[in-house]
Amino acid sequence: MELVESSDYLQNGHKKQIRRVQSGTSPRLEFEYEIADIKQEISKIESNLINHAIDNDSVPELRETVINYLINDAEENSINYVNRYNLQLAQTELTEAQNTLNYLRIYASGLPNEDMASEIQRFCDVQDIYISILQDTVFENALLVQNQEFLKEAALDFSPLYSGKAQTLYELATDSVFIEYTPLPYEEMLPRNAIIEQEEDIFMADLNIYPNPTRDKLYIEYNFMSYSEEGNEDLLKSLGYEMKNDCASGEISIYTIDGKLIISKTLEQQSGIESVDMKDYPPASYLIKITDCYGFTKEQKFVKQ
Repeated sequence: MELVESSDYLQNGHKKQIRRVQSGTSPRLEFEYEIADIKQEISKIESNLINHAIDNDSVPELRETVINYLINDAEENSINYVNRYNLQLAQTELTEAQNTLNYLRIYASGLPNEDMASEIQRFCDVQDIYISILQDTVFENALLVQNQEFLKEAALDFSPLYSGKAQTLYELATDSVFIEYTPLPYEEMLPRNAIIEQEEDIFMADLNIYPNPTRDKLYIEYNFMSYSEEGNEDLLKSLGYEMKNDCASGEISIYTIDGKLIISKTLEQQSGIESVDMKDYPPASYLIKITDCYGFTKEQKFVKQ
């Protein structure tokens, strides 16, 4: 590097490139980082533009400008199609919105990720029904009733793309209130099974044990009521869970810290307080586990003095 720096032959640009390589940083990698930063900034600005265009009812020209940008300049991806569709709905341009859904279907059919493609296709199916309802001059729920089971399945999919809309349409079809559930927004459109995995813990039981540490009696307060709430039986079935036939409510199991089962107790009620006598067991750390009739478990450590 001393020879490089003192060279009269090498130009400053050459010296700069050699310094980068010498320091272990690839110029190509640096350029890729710069491009990634630019793309991130573009995405941020696009999101702000779209949100402002949808919210600003007093300036329809702004929505038109953003729609044209999404059509002509933005990178082709599923998010841009969905944004364009939402803007066209806000403009009540239903024919254009339907055309965008058709383009989105074609785009989804070419995706290598089958789960993502399936989710986008179902989004289009739900929105097709919604647009048909908006196009009717007189509201009739015949189309909703005809697609009642499909809307129910879509509402239970936990997709941030379409579950909320499907839930609303299902309520209109059945003149009822669906189970209370609002999907959280996701930055990326994930496969449904990946999202479901994040939602299953809503069925975890409540567990509280005391006193901890204990000398003799250990009291276990539990509650399995979450899965018995209205609508959750259908939801659990859609996730692939079935209640065990010979299960009353669940069971309590206590293990030594090395995994040896020492106590097992069947629960007859979905909630309550049970007691376990630990007086004859040696002082040590133990693990208590409660399991409901669907197989959901919750664990907690405690100490016997």
